[in-house]
Amino acid sequence: NPFGWARHVAEVRTVVAPEWRRKGVARGLMREIVSLADERGIEILETHILEGQHNLQHAFEALGFAAETVLRDRGSDRSGRRRHVLVMRNDVAELWRSMEDLVSDFPVAQSGNY
Repeated sequence: NPFGWARHVAEVRTVVAPEWRRKGVARGLMREIVSLADERGIEILETHILEGQHNLQHAFEALGFAAETVLRDRGSDRSGRRRHVLVMRNDVAELWRSMEDLVSDFPVAQSGNY
């Protein structure tokens, strides 16, 4: 929404198939997301993580995302059980700095094959 009061904020959600996890795919997706956000004037990226998704939380923390707040009983897991949702955020400028450190060991970026 180019006219809304939060037009400088965008929400990030990534899904990687199990067989592609731990291969740098999410990191590549995040680099592309950060690039698109920067092109569109987005200053803040935020993500919502279901309570208990520790690997996902750590991945976002490695990019510099920090916990902003917890939304109590906002989500539910696959069995229908209510779960808290952790809201994390980061500034796009800070993400670029974090990505520069991480992209150097990303195999696709090294080979130039996108």
